[in-house]
Amino acid sequence: MAKIEQTLPDLILQIDDLPEDARKIITDRHKRVRNPQPKKPESPNADWRAELVEVLKNIDQSHTGDDPLSWQTLGELIDDFQFQQVISLLDFYRTKLAVDTTDSLRVLRPLVQHHPLADMIDCYDMNVEHAQAAAAKLLPIIQSYDFSLGGFVIKDIVPVARQLEVAGTRMGMQIDAVVPDLLTQMSFHPDNLPFVYPILQPLAPDCPRVLAATLSLNWAEIEPVAVEWEQKNAHHFMVLKELTQKYADSNRLEDARRTATRWTEMNPESESFQYLSEVCRRLDDWEGQQQALKEIVKLPALGLERAGAAAALADGYMRRQEWEEAKPYAEIAASSYSGWGLVCAVNVYEGLRLWEEAELVARACSERYEDSADFWYLWCRRTGHGDAASALKLAEAKLKRPTNERPDWIQTQQAFLHYLEGDLAAAYKLIAKTANQTKGDYDTMLAAIFAHQLGKTKECESWFQKVADSTVSSPYALLARYYFRKQREEAWSPDDAELEWLVTIDLSPGKPSNSMYFLSHILRMQGDPRSTTWLERCAATPINDLFLRTLAGWELTQAGHESPLRRGTELNADDVRAAELLLQAQQLRQQGQGDLALMKCREAMATRPQFLQAQTFFATSMTQMGMLREAERAWTELMPVLPSFSHLYFECGRIHELMLQPQLAIRDYEAGLKVWPRDKALHHQLAWMFLADPDSSYRDIPRGLKHGEQALGRGPGFRYEDRCLQAAMAAVQGKFDDAAKDMDAAIALVPPQNRYLLTVRRDGYQQKQLYTRPPAGLPLIETLPDDGTWVQYDLDFTITPNSTNDGNAKAARQKPENHHVEVTLRSVGRLTRESGTLRYLEIEVTGDSEIIPATIYRLVVPESAFGRFHHPLLQAVKMWVGPRNGTMLARDAIDDDPMFLFLMTGATDSIFEFPEPQEFETPLGTFPGESYLGKSTSANPNLGEVGWSVARNQKIPFGMVFASFNVLNEYQTIEAELKLKQHGQDAKPAYPDLLPE
Repeated sequence: MAKIEQTLPDLILQIDDLPEDARKIITDRHKRVRNPQPKKPESPNADWRAELVEVLKNIDQSHTGDDPLSWQTLGELIDDFQFQQVISLLDFYRTKLAVDTTDSLRVLRPLVQHHPLADMIDCYDMNVEHAQAAAAKLLPIIQSYDFSLGGFVIKDIVPVARQLEVAGTRMGMQIDAVVPDLLTQMSFHPDNLPFVYPILQPLAPDCPRVLAATLSLNWAEIEPVAVEWEQKNAHHFMVLKELTQKYADSNRLEDARRTATRWTEMNPESESFQYLSEVCRRLDDWEGQQQALKEIVKLPALGLERAGAAAALADGYMRRQEWEEAKPYAEIAASSYSGWGLVCAVNVYEGLRLWEEAELVARACSERYEDSADFWYLWCRRTGHGDAASALKLAEAKLKRPTNERPDWIQTQQAFLHYLEGDLAAAYKLIAKTANQTKGDYDTMLAAIFAHQLGKTKECESWFQKVADSTVSSPYALLARYYFRKQREEAWSPDDAELEWLVTIDLSPGKPSNSMYFLSHILRMQGDPRSTTWLERCAATPINDLFLRTLAGWELTQAGHESPLRRGTELNADDVRAAELLLQAQQLRQQGQGDLALMKCREAMATRPQFLQAQTFFATSMTQMGMLREAERAWTELMPVLPSFSHLYFECGRIHELMLQPQLAIRDYEAGLKVWPRDKALHHQLAWMFLADPDSSYRDIPRGLKHGEQALGRGPGFRYEDRCLQAAMAAVQGKFDDAAKDMDAAIALVPPQNRYLLTVRRDGYQQKQLYTRPPAGLPLIETLPDDGTWVQYDLDFTITPNSTNDGNAKAARQKPENHHVEVTLRSVGRLTRESGTLRYLEIEVTGDSEIIPATIYRLVVPESAFGRFHHPLLQAVKMWVGPRNGTMLARDAIDDDPMFLFLMTGATDSIFEFPEPQEFETPLGTFPGESYLGKSTSANPNLGEVGWSVARNQKIPFGMVFASFNVLNEYQTIEAELKLKQHGQDAKPAYPDLLPE
């Protein structure tokens, strides 16, 4: 805001034919700023913009404002900007600082007295009559006013809807009395929209902001007819912006390019061109991306947008080795003096072999930014150019200053400096100390490499052994195991494809270049000529760790090689594109968008056939989604291509366990141990299989104890899983007291909300009962009943505030709250397609309080998604959340609702079966039930894991006759019972045409 405040007057002065009266107002304003005079007490703040707006608006009364170049329109834009600032300031005073705004209102209101929404200010004194009078004046103009605020969008001020609703309830004020306030400040964040949209939509259905909100909340329904909806409603840039985002999120990139282009035409600001450039980038349209970024560079600089676009252009040219084209844009980026802008210029100058210019900018970066004080020195050492001695002083000073960095990381950086200065013994001493402190794979791998260079062979192998015995999926662990396998089998030599997979199995920033550095040294230890190639790739790879890239460049220059350019990799366009697509897939999966992630993964595999990293990602995704046949096929196809890595055998064995094929799982695990006999994870799985299934034909206690000893004898220390295994090993030997103590130790290692099932297991040991491993999954819905069959449950629950947090604002309840909810499950129709039959489902929730709003969940799920080991919510084709009693809940997924998640999927995370059936009382009478304990994991951080006690009866539709559950979080404890109320009645589908053809 301060940057705009400084820039806006100068921008207006640049208008060639600006009226003289307007120019004088701004000139006088500059004089007052340079020579401020003391203000008179009690005088309102006479703002230059208010005067300027009056002048501009009155220049030509014949203008209607439709002409985008009219003086009146410019005046309205500045007026809107003034209004936005006043609203933001008042809102900050009231909601953030909780101060009385009476004085502020008196001073600020004159500044917006000519704005169409000036009466909204009256809402801020929280006076009922004032607010209602303001609403009466404002409601008639809501339909016509577009609330664009001259192109300045108010974002993320506060979730005003929720706060004003609470305030209105407390004061007896109707919420619609402050509708204008809500409308103007309406954020497009999904958390805020649902609360204001039902109020705004009936009042102003054609307001562009409301249309954008409609699109945001109802995209599932609008998407099939989005092009028609766009043609009818996209007459404002706010709507085009939302359309562009939705199209892009749905991977409809050509549609996104069309709306983004129209958006730039309607509102040629940096934000619109930035969206267009991103869409073009995803379409691999470099020409379109260039053009959009160049338009941003042409715009006046209000912030770092121009520099960021220039840096993106320079980066694109560098990727194509077009150094001369990159140079002017890198210099624009550097002129912002941002850290990344300076680094961009260094990279381009380096590519042009302009060593003096590159060093000058590198030095400027280190001198300006304390966190980058070592950048100049590292650049000198990596390239072999520059004044390394002077740069070293800055780098050493950085390590002596107080910092928020971890002490062990500072120690690691000191080790790097010693290494680059040729003092290998001091470097090893420091890195060994760090590795012993952190037990981290990164430091330990460095310790192994430094030890080998010092000729300390036994210490080198000891460090490698520690890494090799750690987490199964760590790329560093796989590298260490490769080292030992090569030592053991001299004739074995993996091909380049295996090595490529080995260093890029994890594409997180920094990981590939780290792995390349470690692999190059392992290859050098073995006399493999491919060592130099991997060192060069580490020094040049775009995804890099600055320190190890520096070490790689320094080692190359010391050996007489030239350090490769920043972007000088041997990767071709398809390689780069495939890696980018896979990175996008990983990000989408982390965001919960599994379907789009798989789409990107398949696109990556099509772009680059035999892309092992994408195939690995695909196999992992199939496993996580419960699509076990597909996962089994994917892992099986990878195993002959990558036979040297026990990680794949572990994954395939887990799949066979889930498919209830234990003999195949044992085969996989034992085959993996032939590749890496010390694999802790494989020993762990085999120990459980041989020990924890008393009735199985493959139970073998001696073998289980042997594998358990191997599992517990590896790794950096005891986790709770290790304590649980140790308890099981004690129990099968009749040492139940020891087993109970081990379980107590395991319970102490997990958060309170995760202790429920572990406590049950501990109690079993105290009663001298052996632990039986639960079935791999227990869905409530194994097969879908016919349409119209439904069940209804009574849900009674109590919320109790935790006594230790009574003073916390988030747990302000002073006494337990009791609530009653009815839950109804329906199957309301089906649709047959070539891919199979889809089923329409509804779950209706009717509560007695605002805590559980009346809601209908609607979704469409393939019938094949139900059954053991499946997760139907992950395979839902569409998902709706419908309005009830004026309340709308919008969700892209419903994994944060533990009750719904449990009803659909059952307690799939962990199950414990009671030895005897029990009987349960329900409103329909007494029912026998097969009893289980389990838990469901919620995406909601306030819920975490939910422990369940479940009774199933196969005669009951949807399987469940009774359940109780408990939730323990930081602020409260929830205990509930869910009892069968009715079943067997016909459902009445409210929306028969949910999924269009």
